[in-house]
Amino acid sequence: RFESANSIGKSSKFSFMTKRRPPVSWPYIYITGSRVTQEKGLELYVVNASKAAAIEWYYNDTDIDTGLDTRFFPDENGTLKAVISWEDGSRDIILKELEVIR
Repeated sequence: RFESANSIGKSSKFSFMTKRRPPVSWPYIYITGSRVTQEKGLELYVVNASKAAAIEWYYNDTDIDTGLDTRFFPDENGTLKAVISWEDGSRDIILKELEVIR
């Protein structure tokens, strides 16, 4: 909806993206770079997994409780793992090596 001095526009519903479309169609862990600062942590997010039934996260084979804000603060270098369960019962496992800067 918009308003100007001369008119009022109509309301319309439409979908839009706030980021560019991903360059690939398969799921991947989105992190800018592989080095993470311990203070800032990282947001756990898998691109192209909006239709996943569930995503479980692990760091060095230990469960991660993502909480409401999905932020994770690793305290050592290690392997981040996302286990994606799809509605058809299949699973994808994605690994990403991280270097933590203190």
